[in-house]
Amino acid sequence: VAAKNIPRGKTISADDLEMRQWPKHMKPADGFLELATVCERTVSIPLLKGELLLESKLASKGSGRGMAALIPAGMRAYSIQSPNVSTGVSGFILPGNHVDVLLTMSDATSSETGGGATLTLLQNVEVLAVDQLIDAPNENRIDLREMRSVTLLVNPDDTAKLTLGQSRGSLQLTLRNPHDDLQ
Repeated sequence: VAAKNIPRGKTISADDLEMRQWPKHMKPADGFLELATVCERTVSIPLLKGELLLESKLASKGSGRGMAALIPAGMRAYSIQSPNVSTGVSGFILPGNHVDVLLTMSDATSSETGGGATLTLLQNVEVLAVDQLIDAPNENRIDLREMRSVTLLVNPDDTAKLTLGQSRGSLQLTLRNPHDDLQ
């Protein structure tokens, strides 16, 4: 079990763990029996003191440390610099949240829209980090004065969309309800 609270992205050491007796018939299928099988693994979901360690809460073996270990195969981490991110809900966006990415472009030749247009570029994208934080702070709020970037978990095609979007207009993030799976 976790001997103390272990944040997301931390590489586990023996000091982070303690052994406890557990009834054999209650051992979860993806639980561990030896400290050595857990040490040097990276936590993908924050663990609380006393919580049972499970395979499903750790990054895959050999995946490395920190942010890289949290990126599933075939996906990418993409950071948007905060001058390009609207501050409408930015202080409330935390690692682990899901957002939609909106792109606003100016067009001086269009009189119908006042010279611009906004479109939904990506939907239901996971926030991997806010600045250098890969785990939500205790107060569940990010200080906007310190906010410099938001890192999103996207597929390779979406990285191209975000790159083009940043160069053609401004990106805004809208916070999604955690139970909203609709596109």
